[in-house]
Amino acid sequence: MAASAVQVVNNSMNSSQSDADPQEDMLPTILVACFLSLLCVVSLVGNFLVVVAVKVESKLHSFTNYFIVSLACADLLISLLVMPLAIVYQVSVTHFIHPVLTF
Repeated sequence: MAASAVQVVNNSMNSSQSDADPQEDMLPTILVACFLSLLCVVSLVGNFLVVVAVKVESKLHSFTNYFIVSLACADLLISLLVMPLAIVYQVSVTHFIHPVLTF
């Protein structure tokens, strides 16, 4: 009995997915990709400005600000190396990581 209910749900989901326009399905993906890309660029620019501001302005040369620059450099590396790969993973149709490893 339970197996037949699962089959009915699967069949209804498959029929509704086949009727949808593929271009309509891409709109949320495109919006997510644009938002995440914008977030990545803002992160890059903001952290770069922090590093430049501390380097250029002599009043900002303090021990505390050097820690902030260190954090900004770490964020720059995340923005350059991790975020683009995460964006590709997020918007890709096929995921490259096995489902057991994801939450």
